[in-house]
Amino acid sequence: MANDRGELGDARDRNAARAQAVRRRVASIEGLVRLPTVCTAPPDVLLGAALVAGAGIGVSLLDVAGLSMASIFLFAGVSTFLDESDSSGIESERLVRTVEPSRRATVLLGGAFLATGVVVAGASTGVTGALVAGSLAVVVVVAEGRTSDAPVGVLSRGGTRALNVLLGVTAGMGAAGVSSSDLPGTAIVVPLVIGGYVSTVVAISPVETAGSDRRAIATAGAAVVFAVVALGWFLVWIDAGPLELVLSLSLAAAFAGLVGRAILRAYAEPVSVVVAPAVGTALFGLVLLEAAFAVAGGVEWALAIAAFGFPFAVLSRRFAVR
Repeated sequence: MANDRGELGDARDRNAARAQAVRRRVASIEGLVRLPTVCTAPPDVLLGAALVAGAGIGVSLLDVAGLSMASIFLFAGVSTFLDESDSSGIESERLVRTVEPSRRATVLLGGAFLATGVVVAGASTGVTGALVAGSLAVVVVVAEGRTSDAPVGVLSRGGTRALNVLLGVTAGMGAAGVSSSDLPGTAIVVPLVIGGYVSTVVAISPVETAGSDRRAIATAGAAVVFAVVALGWFLVWIDAGPLELVLSLSLAAAFAGLVGRAILRAYAEPVSVVVAPAVGTALFGLVLLEAAFAVAGGVEWALAIAAFGFPFAVLSRRFAVR
């Protein structure tokens, strides 16, 4: 009987150890894959699709859904690779992970995410989608190991966003007879605006741990102003209707108010407890900014993008934003 009880106790210990190991692995993955950031990937694709739809080019919703799924995998890879670079380059993180995964595990996980994203994009819109997704993956791999305060690190984060919007643009290139020359100029300009905004916002992330660099914060504030000005030009360019104009300007006002206030607060007091929320607010603002641009394709595109603000707000309460 004593032996039976002993064996039963050993079995319980083994089961508890296995359960703890599983929890540690899950915590490790959660620490790498920033879920709020991943949640903002589909809006990029929706924006790209809205830009070509607004130019009168047919867009398949099935292709858009496939590209959105591809973007989720791609940005899971982005956050895995590039966040790992930040954590290895910064001694004291804003959010300390429960479990630190090995570098080999990080590379394998991130590589698997990126490869899956390229395959799904190719299955959705063929060679064009695979090329854009592959370019995004290459940018991530090249920038791997560069922290977000390094020029290459900053540009890579903005570049991945711009490419993700372009991934959505490929949704309009599957129609017969549609080539890159048929795409509107806004399909190139708007991704650059989005990429530039993200680059400046990411540049203030190291301020959370590396000291008070007010110049980086001021640059992020200037990017907010530039994005709003670019949106104004865009609305004139597409000759937006009354409903689209009101919705876009309302979203722009919410974007400028939320992000501008957070950046001003961070500039006044550039310490971790102030800058960290500013980074999250700026990323939330990206959803609003993209929704404002998406009125080019119609109100429904803008509302679809804005809806992603809700899961972002929920997830950002539980997971770190970067």
